[in-house]
Amino acid sequence: MIFSKPLTVAAHPANVSLAQLLLMQTFLPSICKGQFLLLTKRHGAQFYYGVGLSLLTLAAIPAFSSEVQNSQACFECHADKSLVSESGSKRSLYVDKSNFEASVHGKLNCVECHEDANVEDFPHQPKLKPATCDKCHAIESKDYSISRHARALNAKKPKAPTCITCHGKHDILSRKDLSSQTYVLNINRSCLSCHGDKSKPLSEDDFTDRIHENGAKMGLKVTAVCTNCHNSHDVLRHSDRNSPTSRGKLVSTCSACHAKIEDLHRKVFSTDSKKPLALSIPECGGCHALHAKRKVFPDETFNDDYCLSCHGASPVAGTKMPDSLRVSATDLDSSAHKNLHCIECHEKVSTNHNPVCLKSGKVNCASCHSKVVQIYDASIHGVLHAKGDSAAPTCVTCHGTHATRSKTDSASPISRLNIIAMCGKC
Repeated sequence: MIFSKPLTVAAHPANVSLAQLLLMQTFLPSICKGQFLLLTKRHGAQFYYGVGLSLLTLAAIPAFSSEVQNSQACFECHADKSLVSESGSKRSLYVDKSNFEASVHGKLNCVECHEDANVEDFPHQPKLKPATCDKCHAIESKDYSISRHARALNAKKPKAPTCITCHGKHDILSRKDLSSQTYVLNINRSCLSCHGDKSKPLSEDDFTDRIHENGAKMGLKVTAVCTNCHNSHDVLRHSDRNSPTSRGKLVSTCSACHAKIEDLHRKVFSTDSKKPLALSIPECGGCHALHAKRKVFPDETFNDDYCLSCHGASPVAGTKMPDSLRVSATDLDSSAHKNLHCIECHEKVSTNHNPVCLKSGKVNCASCHSKVVQIYDASIHGVLHAKGDSAAPTCVTCHGTHATRSKTDSASPISRLNIIAMCGKC
């Protein structure tokens, strides 16, 4: 049999299925009374026909369901760096093929996300619907739908983040990949791309929580990052009672990492055994500023100048202050506690009282020196003090009050030079 030129079987390659090709191999040789050569390509199926084979014969072959359009067909256009949209914005429609193939979606066909691009004849419509992620990521999409980010998007805020803001588009990498935007050590920088100071490039000053941020900088994957406290997709305002940073849930959120913190609170704070611990003790944010250097509330609410306006050696006119409650600013500046704020030791002050320090009680040194206080409680001094012996020495008896100095300071009453004389007093 003499072979002639190749004949394209169908207008579009997706119309030629495996079952159809098998039918050709079964029926065509008997019809043509000869053999034929079948050639298949990704973009079409062709065969060489002989004398007596007509298009009518091909039309009689039954049609089967088409396959999903292969991504290679898309890259014939979208691999072109000069390809732009037809609209006035001239948005680039270029897709880096190597980045896509290396992404978590590299084994998917484009039309599995861009469903309206699955057409028989190219080009497809110039304007396609945005790809939706909920088809595969239903749980994450549901969480996002209740978040403050989704609310901002629904309110048509121009900078409202969507999936691609955090994950990327055609170059999405697994969160386990060190180069991924969502890799644990890259999370803070991803969040700061929106929440940082836009007046200057991102720097460490944009996230001032030195405790957690330093851990990330040192490469500690177990350190807390933004999503540990705020969640990944269902990000809510701290005023929302369902938020992990709300007042009612903050202790539980912090305890996920600081597992033994409640044991410390039981030693430091007098708790009501009839109430849940979270309601008996201050919530974490009451003492620890959440995005800054540990305790900053004292300096914002009751700064030292506010306290010294009454307790200073020369109180403001009109105030009555007994000498026993006066504090020397000089003593404070030279003490071992000079870098602390008054309220960090006198923590029971409250705006419910006038003055705010009324009924604030004595300082609890165990807030910082819990192990030392435990040793004291077991000592003869601590036992006598617990029994109400007025002569029993306490912390201030040996260390002083606002002029407390380090034991390495030669002027300290507990230095090696002075400790015998101090103990000799009793």
